[in-house]
Amino acid sequence: MKNLSDFTRKVLSAMNPDPELARQVLNPQGLYPISQSESMKNFVDRMEKARENQEKILVAGDYDCDGILSSAIFVEGLKAYGLCVGYYIPDRIKEGYGLKPKTVEMAYDKGYSLIVTCDNGVKADGALKRAKELGVEVIVTDHHLLPESVDCAVLVHPDTLEDAFSTLCGAGVAYECLRALGIEQDRFLIWAAMASIADCMEVRGQTRAIIQEGLKLFNQKGEPHLEPFVRSKPITERDAAFQIAPRVNSIGRLADRANVNTFVRYLEAVNPRLISQYSDKVIALNENRKQLCSLVYAQSQALIHPTWNVLLAMNPDFHEGVIGLAAGNLCSQYGKPAIVCTKCESGYKGSMRGPKGFHCLNFLSEFDGYSALGGHAQAAGFTVRKERWEDFETFVKTYSRKFEWEAVEEVTVSIEPEEITIENIRSLDAFRPFGQGFELPRFRLDQPKIVSQFDLSGGAHRKFTLANGVQAIHFNQSSTDAASDPSTIESLIGTLSISCYRGRESADFVIDEIVYRI
Repeated sequence: MKNLSDFTRKVLSAMNPDPELARQVLNPQGLYPISQSESMKNFVDRMEKARENQEKILVAGDYDCDGILSSAIFVEGLKAYGLCVGYYIPDRIKEGYGLKPKTVEMAYDKGYSLIVTCDNGVKADGALKRAKELGVEVIVTDHHLLPESVDCAVLVHPDTLEDAFSTLCGAGVAYECLRALGIEQDRFLIWAAMASIADCMEVRGQTRAIIQEGLKLFNQKGEPHLEPFVRSKPITERDAAFQIAPRVNSIGRLADRANVNTFVRYLEAVNPRLISQYSDKVIALNENRKQLCSLVYAQSQALIHPTWNVLLAMNPDFHEGVIGLAAGNLCSQYGKPAIVCTKCESGYKGSMRGPKGFHCLNFLSEFDGYSALGGHAQAAGFTVRKERWEDFETFVKTYSRKFEWEAVEEVTVSIEPEEITIENIRSLDAFRPFGQGFELPRFRLDQPKIVSQFDLSGGAHRKFTLANGVQAIHFNQSSTDAASDPSTIESLIGTLSISCYRGRESADFVIDEIVYRI
């Protein structure tokens, strides 16, 4: 940690990365060498055979940002390799997640002899069985939790690759497959970086390198299909997460208003007019998604009680595409696990989000009335059979009282107002990208000396001025904070930000939480 300022050294120590991650952070080496694993060699061999035999290949993707971008990487990359390629991403609402037997049959009828999945496939038992019956070979590329066995011709998964690739998302796996074929293009690296950010992958090893190098390329050279979604360049991984990922995801979420397959076609487009027209539609659709999410979130709040151990809201009119976002908002607002459900043809579809320390899938797995269940620690999705809904409600209320979990204590870094400088804030950029497993901690100002305060937007926001001139801004303050005496403030907890007004930059403290003296 030599050559670091006292401030950056203090922040990195609080983040406490393991020695290997610390090495990657302080000495970035670029992309790791191409995988030499047996599974990757098998993939290359099968692609060579497909090219020799002029086979038709169907790329079978997923409807989230990772699935869409991994589909595009494979479609464009395999075409560049000389293959005849088609693609299909299922309708989130009508078909649901993953490769289905119906898709396999469609591929067979259209003369496809090989299917390549991306960001799905390891749990597609029915589809893999049907493919074998029809003589259609399947290469599964995925990053989700591996079952004991996957009955396919070739499996490429982070668990089958070297340790450096262990945190890859679906698009990361697709990108590595193309590298192994000798197909490398800037846009594929940029797409893999954006997908890795959107899927909240752990930022270590090759994933860290992909994000670093992909963002660098995006900022230097641009990418015409994703640039319309950002306010300005250069962008950070945070900008990508809040500006690009939601817009790409909106296409799959609102499947009743858009066809997710058109986004792959958009990524193939070279005509500037078509790119502009389609990107405008995506931006408008995302605004629609935000309105829907706000509505479902507000209605969900009216259906839950804050004292419940696990919050549960169900309304048959909720839009299926945003229930996961609403559950996430409830979880953030109340610091508790939250489930939001709606009615569907086969029963009740639900999404669960949990705070750190709570394992959603472990909790849900104790109920036996699902027709579908999947997910991981902090997020899960499921479908409850129609006749079991009341049993599920009872299960959530009773099991939540005895399900044991312990919240993960948040790390905060105590700083002095004098440390809030543009130079110190910019120095943290050397540690980027931040993300899962390497999160920038929030900062804490204890006993802040507040010399004045000013309310903005009719009291919605409040700006404090500290003794050294630093502005501490509290956006969307609660009614409790608005009515509180600033002289009783014990600590301010939040993030550091650089703002620009009339060409002049300033270092600000953005308040997330206020702690008062008791």
